Amino acid sequence: MSKTRILVWAHFPESADVWHDTHIAEATTKLSAQTYHWEYIDNPYRGVKPSLEAPFLTIYEVPDTGDYEELERKLRIDQRSAFLRDVRFDTRCYTEVKRVECENYEKAKRAMEHVIVATWRPNEATKEKFFKWFFDVFMPAVTETPTVICSTVYKRTHATIFENGAYRPATDDEALTYVSVCETTTEELPWDVLAMLGQTDGWREHVDGDLVWKIGQYALLKSLPETTAITFPIDSGCSSPN
Repeated sequence: MSKTRILVWAHFPESADVWHDTHIAEATTKLSAQTYHWEYIDNPYRGVKPSLEAPFLTIYEVPDTGDYEELERKLRIDQRSAFLRDVRFDTRCYTEVKRVECENYEKAKRAMEHVIVATWRPNEATKEKFFKWFFDVFMPAVTETPTVICSTVYKRTHATIFENGAYRPATDDEALTYVSVCETTTEELPWDVLAMLGQTDGWREHVDGDLVWKIGQYALLKSLPETTAITFPIDSGCSSPN
């Protein structure tokens, strides 16, 4: 399985829907990608942590490469478009750091309907302690929930922003260093597990403490090529991380 992902958060006017759908289809072909296009529905921690509130998110699963700038260039839009004054794209390339997935993941993924996405930056002084808790405690606990099929952390390798008709590099504050993607089969979060994790020292010290993070929940609109919309029971239990 590829460890490279491109996430694109998009703002555009309703009149550009067809244009944007065409762009996603063309980018999927250029990148030889499996693509999932999502719509923002909520911040599950609204009032507590900032939101990732771009109306749309597209996740491109692409073949592994070391040339992330070239990947990003393949996604660039035609700057002659009439919609550019109202469009913003936040494009970020990532490589996988850690993955915990359910049994029969490839089959289970066809029932994926939602993702919870969080971008974050740990405190440099406590980073290793946070990673140990997050990788060894948080991710396995969440993925043992029957409706969660995978939890993955990626590190940013390249990031740009398109706004006001031009591209520019994203700052570290605009594109936080890491992103976690939790794939689920339902809109309902595993609140009982999250409540239990909220009582751990790792959550109190980092999630409620020195971690900078934003979060958003998204519902699946479509995939290219089409692979979803198959419903069946999901086996619980985690495989060994890749």
